[in-house]
Amino acid sequence: MSQGGGGGGGEGEGENEPVPDYAYAGGRIVAYDSSVIRNCVTGSKFYPYDYDHASGFTDVTFATTDTLLSSGEDFKAGVYLNRVKGIDFKGCTFKNTRSTGEVAQDKRGIGIYSFDSEFNVLDFCSSTSSPCPPVYKQPCLFKKLYYGIKALNSLTTSTFTVDTAVFDNNVRALYAGAVDDITVTRSRFELGNSFDGARGIYLDECTGYTIEENEIIEEGNETIGIVVNQSGGDLNEIYLNRFIDTKFGILTQNENRAPTAPGCK
Repeated sequence: MSQGGGGGGGEGEGENEPVPDYAYAGGRIVAYDSSVIRNCVTGSKFYPYDYDHASGFTDVTFATTDTLLSSGEDFKAGVYLNRVKGIDFKGCTFKNTRSTGEVAQDKRGIGIYSFDSEFNVLDFCSSTSSPCPPVYKQPCLFKKLYYGIKALNSLTTSTFTVDTAVFDNNVRALYAGAVDDITVTRSRFELGNSFDGARGIYLDECTGYTIEENEIIEEGNETIGIVVNQSGGDLNEIYLNRFIDTKFGILTQNENRAPTAPGCK
């Protein structure tokens, strides 16, 4: 994979951190109602669990605003998922408000960092009316991070859904490595205000994806809306997205079609 790799180990098991006992990895976390998780190395970690999770986050803010109390460590992730499934994020905010002068772009952390996990990023309705009036819909927001979402697969066929999210001024808004059947719809990607060379959606060795009705806007320089790398010979379609002022709307790399099939279009 050109931007990332690895599988079920990952960020939570560095050489200075003991490997957890996976027999006790099924704890439930439910956070909601304007909860804030601030200035943590990692806001919340989930380790392998073989059943659907009862955990979820609704209207929660994961924020890095200052130097971390943990000496010498940088912010890593708002949420770290390792081989879990069924976790929803509704109307949540993931952001690093420290200035670009304070924190190098590759140290700005990740909103949702996923290994072999299934999750959903959705909006939240703050009204009890049904259907929800548009004015009460609160999307998930990813702001000024190195990756808004970074998802990798190596052991499973897990996938994820993103709908009506906002990615505001991230270096890499959404990266998926070897994750098939992704859905990213009706979301807004604002690129390049602080970071030149930003990327919107990067699909690395993925297939079966649904990428539709997104808006990708450049506010800086040298941005690329969508990168498709090595999706193989399957028929994939990226449909009805809007690109505004990006240097490249869609950039395809390596094999994205079979010799006898129409491939990617």
